[in-house]
This record gives sequence, structure tokens and C-alpha cells, in this order.
Amino acid sequence: MKAQWFIHRDGTVLGPFKSSEVNDRIATSEFGADCLVWARGSNEWLPMSEWKNLSAKMLETKAVSNRAWYCDSGAGQPAGPLTQNELVEHLKGLNRWDIVTLWGTGLLKWLPLFEVPDVMDLVGISRRENPRAPLLGQIALTSVGSTLPAHVVPALTISVGGFGIKNSGFLQRGEKVQVVIKSRELTASIVAHGEVLYVSRSGDAGIKFLDLTPETRTLIVDHVARFHDSIQAA
Repeated sequence: MKAQWFIHRDGTVLGPFKSSEVNDRIATSEFGADCLVWARGSNEWLPMSEWKNLSAKMLETKAVSNRAWYCDSGAGQPAGPLTQNELVEHLKGLNRWDIVTLWGTGLLKWLPLFEVPDVMDLVGISRRENPRAPLLGQIALTSVGSTLPAHVVPALTISVGGFGIKNSGFLQRGEKVQVVIKSRELTASIVAHGEVLYVSRSGDAGIKFLDLTPETRTLIVDHVARFHDSIQAA
């Protein structure tokens, strides 16, 4: 099997490793609870305890790569059947993604596009407008105009276009928020405003930046570049 796993240990990215190599190094305690794991196509660094679940998900994603897809963008007639590549190209040509629903062979029901993260990843990779990277940190969000305390949630990813978070069921699409992002992977905190693009049923959300200073843009670009450079070097 192709080497696809990367390990984050003591601030250093190691890899890529094959699944068998990760298993072996877990067995010898070389990769322990202090390590994080990531693979191309995943959204975030995860604890080593989640590696088997992530590995199973990757195998499932590979198994359904030939799934026939149908895409309903509200035009009255769903497009399809589409191959995975055709689906990505079709989505790139749409003006709105928030109203799109998808169905594929083997799925039990139509799902909003933002409920199909594998497809979202493919579309994001294909567009390459704003390269992103996983981010280990916490994000405090306050609704603009609200006097309530900020919600503090784990970060997922970041780019100069926006960021992803977990545990965001308190947000609504279109909501304007003030954000403070803190991470040991950033050389300074980020303070900015954003707009909620989507909130998935699983609680993940995507938020676009509304205002970034040149200094903040440079901070994010540097983090994303370091991440991708470390992956390539590994």
C-alpha cells in the first residue's frame, strides 16, 4: 500500500509511512499518545488513538471512488450519473454551493454538499485558490453585536480565505462573527471578522475571513507554506 501517513511529534513532521509501518511503530511505542497523525485528504491532525478509525475511513473513501454521482443544484433536473472527476468539474462551474445536494450509489439519501467532506476536499484541492493547512489551536467566536461570552472551539484548518472549526452547532449560516485564533503553530494571535459559510450536521463549520491585515495574511501564508514544505520534505 502507498505510503500516505504523516506523524507530528515534538513539532516535527515525520513520514510518509505505510499503514504497516505505522502499526509496527505503534507496537514498539515509537508512536505514542504524544503523537498526532494526518494523511492526504484528511482535514486535521488527530491523536494516534484515532489512527485506526482514520485508516478505515481512507479505505472506505478509496473503495467508493468509482461511485456514480448525481448533483441537484436546484435547477429542477439533477445532473448525472457523473464520475467523481465529472462531479468535481460540475461543482466548480456552479455559482452557489449552499443549495447543492448530492446522491451517489450506495448512499441512503440525498445529502447537502457540505455533508460530504470527501467531495468538498476534492473540490478544494481542484480549485487551489487558497491553499490550506491543518491548524492545532483554539478559536474564540463572538457574534457581532452580541454581549454573550465567546464560544471557544477547536480549530480544524486555515487559509487566507477562511478557516474550519469543530463543535459549531451554535452558529447559523450567514452569521457575522468576531474571531480570535490562538495556536502554538502561529507566531501571533489572529483577530478578525468572518462570515459563516456553512454548518454541517456533524458540527463542523466553514467561516470566511471578511477582513485581514497584510500582516495577518502573511502569518497565515507562512503557516500554510511551512506545513506543505514539511510534508514535501518528509
